[in-house]
Amino acid sequence: DKFTETQEAQKGLVVMYGGYQDPNAQLCLSTQVQLRCRCAGLKNKDVLSKSDPFVIVYIDVAPRGSKNPQWHKVGQSETVMNNLSPTWMKPFDVEFKFEERQRLKFQVYDEDKSSHHDLLGVACTELGEIMGHANNSVTLTLAEEEYRTPNPSYGQITVYVEEVKGDSLDDLEWNVRGEHLDKKDLFGKSDPYMEIWRKQPDGTWMMVHKTETIHKNLNPVWKTFQLTSQELCNGDATRPIRLDVWDYDRTSSPDFIGSVTTCLNTLNEGAPMPLINEERKKKKGHKYKDSGVLRINIKTIHRSRFIDYLYGGFEISLVVAIDFTGSNGAPSRSDSLHYISPNQPNQYIQAIQSVGDILSHYDSDKLFPVYGFGAKMDQNSAVRHCFPCNFNEQNACVHGVKGILDAYAGAVSRVRLSGPTFFAEILKKTRLEVQDDTSKYTILLILTDGAIMDFDQTAKELAACGRCPLSVVIVGIGPGPFGEMDKLDDDEGRLTKRDIVQFVPFSKFANRSYADLAAETLREVPQQFQQWAKLRNISAPVPSGIAAAASGGSQRAATTGLAPMAPDPTASAGYPQPSAGYAQPPPASTAGYPQQQQPPTTTGYPQPGPTAGYPPQSNAYPPQSTQPYPQQGYPPPGGYQGVPPTTAGYGGPPPATGGYYQQPPAGPPPSGGAPPQGGGPGYPTQGYGAAPPVPQSGAGYPTQGFGAPIQLPPGAGGPPPPGSYTNPQQPAGAPAGQPSAPPVPPGSASPPKQ
Repeated sequence: DKFTETQEAQKGLVVMYGGYQDPNAQLCLSTQVQLRCRCAGLKNKDVLSKSDPFVIVYIDVAPRGSKNPQWHKVGQSETVMNNLSPTWMKPFDVEFKFEERQRLKFQVYDEDKSSHHDLLGVACTELGEIMGHANNSVTLTLAEEEYRTPNPSYGQITVYVEEVKGDSLDDLEWNVRGEHLDKKDLFGKSDPYMEIWRKQPDGTWMMVHKTETIHKNLNPVWKTFQLTSQELCNGDATRPIRLDVWDYDRTSSPDFIGSVTTCLNTLNEGAPMPLINEERKKKKGHKYKDSGVLRINIKTIHRSRFIDYLYGGFEISLVVAIDFTGSNGAPSRSDSLHYISPNQPNQYIQAIQSVGDILSHYDSDKLFPVYGFGAKMDQNSAVRHCFPCNFNEQNACVHGVKGILDAYAGAVSRVRLSGPTFFAEILKKTRLEVQDDTSKYTILLILTDGAIMDFDQTAKELAACGRCPLSVVIVGIGPGPFGEMDKLDDDEGRLTKRDIVQFVPFSKFANRSYADLAAETLREVPQQFQQWAKLRNISAPVPSGIAAAASGGSQRAATTGLAPMAPDPTASAGYPQPSAGYAQPPPASTAGYPQQQQPPTTTGYPQPGPTAGYPPQSNAYPPQSTQPYPQQGYPPPGGYQGVPPTTAGYGGPPPATGGYYQQPPAGPPPSGGAPPQGGGPGYPTQGYGAAPPVPQSGAGYPTQGFGAPIQLPPGAGGPPPPGSYTNPQQPAGAPAGQPSAPPVPPGSASPPKQ
């Protein structure tokens, strides 16, 4: 398959999952963990209301031994409105490595939509420190800024870490409605919403979901929503889960309606969940029943892993877009970002090689479009913001990574650098090319040296790309500035329906390997791919080899009109046993005896039918012996024993070659019996005879084919009388009714094997 075709492909898969580990390095003890955060006692930065806090988590990715940290953004939480002690629902996925020092930084902000966000506090720690604490959690005092002394007046942040158990990506689809909820408003009905909390190892509760508010309704039906089992209970179906229902008030704090504590196993049973309000229960005493009921239906939706799509043949394609604006510097100068030295590849070449060498293994034709932007084709032409680097206006594709590098070098030598830096046209071109193709996923690699000048148009194009099979990886070449790129790297999907942008400054990897750069640029691709597949409801395809094996029988059945059959293990040993059924007929053009067509009957002799050959056997057929017998419809390997009679059986020896001379026609038997065989002596007429078979007395075989209809007397039925059929080569000790075969005369002929 694609993963084991080459060693480089194996490395590529590991890189796309978050980093390549040198096989010669020491064993890396790592596991996937999730971080969750809550704060208490935050400063209030708003005048007329409370702060609206969110938290950003960073991890230090600087090389070992480096004194200066290189902070990489792990993710950003949702915003909790008007709350100085927020609990954020979003988890942060981090790979814990036992043998490494992994520094973490938490920055808490007050969201301000009209201006810059206000910093509420900063805290730093190490992942190992959290893992080493009791219950895998730690509480840190916030500081005013990084490297400042922590100050309790800025509040505290508590960080929980928990190992991700299992790799199930299945979604739990919730359909929840409330019934007969308590009325909390004096002049109207309640405005209920529901919160879902899971219990942490230290006994505290963390919120994992919050529904919308249904206004003025005591029997609310909330919108369907989805949670993974990891988000809900980390794969533990017995883990305590708490469901709280509140009444929303616009001008004051919400009113508590009721709560129920349960677990996923109990929820799956579908029983009604009564909501209990302990304060009301104390006031009403034995008169209190509940504060309403929740009715919950949970449906499991299977989600495939990223590797399942690749294994099923899903391709990953690459499109490259290169910045040819004037800020790169004249390519002829050694300080230019486009200067091509015979001794050292520039940053553009290094970025192309690091990403291209990985992704090329997942594209079968290895044809990659390469575009440039921000340049003129000659002195007098207009600036173009999307042109093919191979200068083929009909087809911008080149073959392989070498083709990309050749096209880049050719463009550097021909175009005139200009500007400004626009992304929108490149994004639109790529979007239109990939939006209808759901058989592959495309990664647009944009290499640029500075800030873009069309941010609003670019943001609109990214929003339009949300449902397309597309991820955008932006690599910042040179010193920047790259302020606008962080805004495009939208981890929360504010610009698009999902996170599709990853920005990486090349300067962070200037003295590191290609594998490190590739790991960082492609790190988010598997998650982005799965978000797209979920959004479009696209399942992983079945690998072609497995699909062919699974459908081979049905495909053959469609071709031949036969039901699929497993190989018969008794085929070489003689007749199949009665319990095994009878073989199916071959196509009409096949020479030789036709195989059995009908199943055994329990009502005596079969009635004439449209199929030629031996009549179906009845249930009275005696048990087989250990002596080999041929299968139904074929002569035995050593020929028939004995000389068939001239009147009631076969007339003379069989022909030397060719088998029967003529097969009986399809349809009902002719009124006068089947016509005689043509071509010479041999077996008697095939097809329907004029009379039913006559029991033999050991002298040979009966007439072939179906006889005339037999009228059974009243009450008759069941198996045929003993001796109705003569079994050749009957061994000694055969059951009654089965006469032994006559001796074989010397020189008797055997019919050829059909």
